[in-house]
Amino acid sequence: MLIISSNAFLKSIKLIFLLYFSGFFILQYAKLRMLSFYYDMVDKYIPRELYQYCEMDTDSAYFCIHGESLLDVIKPEMKDKYLHGLNGFCNDQEVEADTEYHWFPRTCCTKHAKYDKRTPGK
Repeated sequence: MLIISSNAFLKSIKLIFLLYFSGFFILQYAKLRMLSFYYDMVDKYIPRELYQYCEMDTDSAYFCIHGESLLDVIKPEMKDKYLHGLNGFCNDQEVEADTEYHWFPRTCCTKHAKYDKRTPGK
C-alpha cells in the first residue's frame, strides 16, 4: 500500500492548478491579441466591404481582401498612418508591437526588416 503524506499531496495539487491556470491564461491572452488585431488593425484600417475573415485561431488569421495587396484596401484617410508604422520608425531603438503602429514588420531598411521578422527567443 502506497502512503502519500498530506504535504506532498498538497504540493502536487498546487502544481496541477498552476499548470492548469498557466495554460488557461496563455490561451486567453492569445485570443485577446487576435481580437485586438481584428478590431484595432483590420476593422480600423480596412473597410468591411473589402475583406472577409475566413478563419481565426489563437495564433493565426485567414482573411480575403478585395485587392492585389493590403495597401490597396487600406482606407484613404488611414494610409499615411499605416505607412508611418511601416517606414516611420527607422532608428535603432527597440520597437515593440503595439495596437497603434506596429502590427507588421518595418520595411524602412533591410536591417530593421530582418530584426522585426526574427523568431522569438532566438
